Formats: sequence, C-alpha cells, structure tokens
Amino acid sequence: MTDELLLPEEAARLLRVSAGTLRDWRYRGVGPAWIRVGQRPRYDRRDLESYKTAQRREAQGARPA
Repeated sequence: MTDELLLPEEAARLLRVSAGTLRDWRYRGVGPAWIRVGQRPRYDRRDLESYKTAQRREAQGARPA
C-alpha cells in the first residue's frame, strides 16, 4: 500500500537507522517528514522514499591533472 503510515521502528528499519536517530531528527527538525497520529509519530512510506531520493549523492570522480 503506497499511503501506508509506519511506526518509527518500521521507518527506522526502512532507512537503516535506529529509532533513536529518527527521534533525534524529529527533535532537531531534520530528516524525513512525519505525522503525529494521537500521541505517536508516524511516517508515510512515500515521504520516506522521497527523503531517500533527496539524500542521494553522486560520487565525485578524480580531477584531471
């Protein structure tokens, strides 16, 4: 399901970071977008995929001599 809301633990597994890292990112206002549902944060799978795409960096090749 593309509009699936994930718990922080599930989102952390998808991003291969710890749930504590996600908690820290929320506190600092960085990282993927999140939604508060009741008392717990949730992550939309689409936002996590967008975040991963935005973090993509291309390797810099060697500079010519």
